[in-house]
Amino acid sequence: MIIELKGNVFEVTFKYKPTIVDRIRQITGKRYDGSRKKWLIPVSSRVELEKMVYQIRPFENIQWVTGQQKQEEEEVVYNIPELPELDIPHLLKVNPYPYQLKGIARGLQLKRFMNCDEPGLGKTLQSIATINLGNAFPCLVICPSALKVNWEREWHKFTDKKAMVLTDKVRDTWTFFYQTGMYQVFIVNYESLKKYFVQRIKKESGWTLRDVEFRNSIQLFKSVIIDESHRCKSSSTQQAKFCKGICTGKEWVIELTGTPVVNRPKDLIPQLAILNRMEDFGGYKPFVNRYCSGQREASNLKELNFNLWQYCMFRREKSLVLTDLPDKIRQVNTCEITNRKEYMDAERDLIMYLQKYKDADDDKIERLCVVKSWYVSIFFGRSPHVEKYAMLLNL
Repeated sequence: MIIELKGNVFEVTFKYKPTIVDRIRQITGKRYDGSRKKWLIPVSSRVELEKMVYQIRPFENIQWVTGQQKQEEEEVVYNIPELPELDIPHLLKVNPYPYQLKGIARGLQLKRFMNCDEPGLGKTLQSIATINLGNAFPCLVICPSALKVNWEREWHKFTDKKAMVLTDKVRDTWTFFYQTGMYQVFIVNYESLKKYFVQRIKKESGWTLRDVEFRNSIQLFKSVIIDESHRCKSSSTQQAKFCKGICTGKEWVIELTGTPVVNRPKDLIPQLAILNRMEDFGGYKPFVNRYCSGQREASNLKELNFNLWQYCMFRREKSLVLTDLPDKIRQVNTCEITNRKEYMDAERDLIMYLQKYKDADDDKIERLCVVKSWYVSIFFGRSPHVEKYAMLLNL
């Protein structure tokens, strides 16, 4: 709820709740401005308004704003600082772009941070380089299941470190691969965190992080990379709890996401907690009161963005680094599918990917399906023309 003094009335805005509406209707002289969706309370009824605020504050965030305070807030200019230059060799097998070098340098400064660059700007490369330069091994990479192989390939492509995707075959023996110097990076998907790193959960339902007993093996990791960290935007989910427990006490924690805020600023709280950065914002309650107030549960966003940049985050958009980017690079990956079920599964996954991440419309999806019907025989025959199919799918 936001209460703003304008002249001789208080303008009150809040997210609709019947209990609050019923209570505000009891205030003398109140009236509702339907065109602006605000309740207007005369200054003479301030005592009644304050009494109502006292009654509802246990379940409603209250923000008092005077006209002068609001004007001062609007006049504040938050200048986002430039990222530092990397003044040491990057030690990668490829040459990063200038903006990537700055991201690596900033990562070395922060150690526990969020890289929120737009998709396609190389968050993976920057995180790998940061961990490599910090010599923070062994490193655990937590990512969606579909990206495990890609992470394994990228570590081998950019560095001389060996990466292993955790499987059931090494469930109880993977630590020996690090101790013998064979592997330095271990990759696991969100859904398998419990399988590999949780000893037991003391409660069957309604459990919290305190009820989780982790395996001693999590102490082995010096760093953790969490890809698509917005999956942890709800602290009530298993993956958020497990990630928080695994990252506790780690010097190096990197979260990668192009969408740190999916719905509202509250989405940041579990992600900041995993980074152990909530204290930089005063803790949970001050964060909620300052940045999650109002009808849309969002307030002081410019200040929030500035503080995120200052303490634990950076983000670049493609439009701002165009001079560093090369021409579009297209890569064709071929695959062998030996039965129809695998083919249909691959088609379904591809369509879902196009819809979710590429905003493909119905026309593009239809083009895909038309091409698919012609190439079924090519897939089953393992024809060299599979490469042409892959190119046609590059919508």
